[in-house]
Amino acid sequence: MIRKAQFEAMGLAVVVVLISLGMFILLFFSLRSPTDFVNRYYYEELGQNTIEAVLISNVEPPTGTCQSTFSDLIQDVAVRHTDSCGAPSAELLQAGLDKVLTATLEQKGLRYKFTIVDADNTKYYERGACDITKEQHDTPGMESLPFFPVTIVNVTLYVCSS
Repeated sequence: MIRKAQFEAMGLAVVVVLISLGMFILLFFSLRSPTDFVNRYYYEELGQNTIEAVLISNVEPPTGTCQSTFSDLIQDVAVRHTDSCGAPSAELLQAGLDKVLTATLEQKGLRYKFTIVDADNTKYYERGACDITKEQHDTPGMESLPFFPVTIVNVTLYVCSS
């Protein structure tokens, strides 16, 4: 009889330990904020998706119609040094990117750093108030544009989450 009672007590102890372990795991995952992962993913993907969308978007010229994309303008500025759509490419690039970034990231109140730099560190465009050396940011969105035979131009967008 004593042996049976000891066996039942041991079984009850195992059940209590398993229930306690289950409650601990449940509390651990329920107290962890799922928004941390979602926010980090959002900021990482936002930079890359914004760059990809901007590069294939057509530029709105001051007059007339134009079929040039931002990628075409970057190539004009970095390699060909030509004009597009009846205006200097550098001016169209600056005005177009300012308009796009104001209407998207700035309207949402997001802090960012958008740069277009070639392999020789020549900056063609820079905008944003995010200090990437001091502020918390996730992996930047980055696109490398190889313009043959001259150079590679890197388009980078950091979205700061702090």
